[in-house]
Amino acid sequence: TKLSRIILIGIGKPAEANRVLLENAGAAACAALMTAKETQATLVVDDFKDAALPLPAATAAVAHGAYLRSYRFDHYFSKKEGKPKAPHFTVAAHDMAEVKKAYLALGNIADGVFLTRDLVTEPANILYPETFAERCKALAEVGVKVEILDQKKLEKLGMGSLLCVSQG
Repeated sequence: TKLSRIILIGIGKPAEANRVLLENAGAAACAALMTAKETQATLVVDDFKDAALPLPAATAAVAHGAYLRSYRFDHYFSKKEGKPKAPHFTVAAHDMAEVKKAYLALGNIADGVFLTRDLVTEPANILYPETFAERCKALAEVGVKVEILDQKKLEKLGMGSLLCVSQG
């Protein structure tokens, strides 16, 4: 074969392999590939008769874990070389339509996790109350109801602690 490496991740008893365990397996695979500086990988999940999850859901969970592990916040680094990048993953499955269906909600969760990670990692000179509000406005595009409260409204609601924090 022309493969540069094969990484096998054991999950223990398939009947006990819940979504979190499978996500952790995907994260472990991604971490190993990042350490090895691989640029691409194909993800294959075996099917078992007594598996806790159906194969499409198990495959989606492993892919979700790998995707979550791929996160990097390097927006302000001028030297990005030398830092391990996540490989491009290709998912191989017999029923890709079912895997995509199972992954749809997980992919949306991952996008929310990445947004949250970006927000908590931004320095205070970049993300302050006004810029935070601007970023939150964009959530309306995906169906989130966004209400931005100004200082007077916060004072009226008795949110003095929040106002004190934002003064800093």
